[in-house]
Amino acid sequence: RCRRRTERLNAYMKVRQGTGRRSLVWKLFASVWLCVVLLLVFNWLLNSFALTGYYQNQKRDSLVRAFNSLNELYQISDEQAVEKLQQLSNNENISALICSRSRVIYSDRVDGMSIFPGGVLLHLPNFEPGEYTMEISGDERTDTQFILLQGRMTNGYWAILRTSVQ
Repeated sequence: RCRRRTERLNAYMKVRQGTGRRSLVWKLFASVWLCVVLLLVFNWLLNSFALTGYYQNQKRDSLVRAFNSLNELYQISDEQAVEKLQQLSNNENISALICSRSRVIYSDRVDGMSIFPGGVLLHLPNFEPGEYTMEISGDERTDTQFILLQGRMTNGYWAILRTSVQ
């Protein structure tokens, strides 16, 4: 009788020990999985709400810096300004159109087509030299949004700069 109790107790303890190990492994797995899910949700919320405004402000600041540097360079040398425009296009993904009322001075081209489709020269705003405006505009054909800077440089040229919001 005593032996049976001991055997039952040992069997119970073995079952209990196995259950405890499985329970510990399960708790550890569930804790790690929960942490990963919470981290992903936090990153998604941060990206969706907090960083969007910061990112767009950085893009706007880069357009303003580009406009100011082009404004200075066009007073010194057209060749240096064109080099700067090509650098902006390659490094910062800023597309540019520089024009006067009657002709295009510089334009980025993509696949042989002007990146600023028809009618730009007709709708240039009447700014004082050094003034500019910024807006977010979209291209319905490609379903993309752009931050667009339009301004008049001190030499009388109009600069239209744009960069993708994405």
